[in-house]
Amino acid sequence: MNIRKITLRLNLDKENDRLAWEYLRSFKGQSYTETVVNALIRKDWAEVIAEKILENLKFQPLPEEKTIDETEQAQCDEAILDFINSF
Repeated sequence: MNIRKITLRLNLDKENDRLAWEYLRSFKGQSYTETVVNALIRKDWAEVIAEKILENLKFQPLPEEKTIDETEQAQCDEAILDFINSF
């Protein structure tokens, strides 16, 4: 058998350690080893997936905001009111 042994110490006076202990104990029918291995694998895969998604995203700058003059604004307002009144 090719087994590696590690020791884990949890200080239940520390919030994160206590939460980890509660997490380990919450899996009924699963050993602590299985729980830790599954959690580590899920975390690794989540990180890999997140990195790949971010790597493939193409960020584009936001378009510049167009400013309109008072005449154009009045035409837009009139078109909106005409549309509303058509009901």
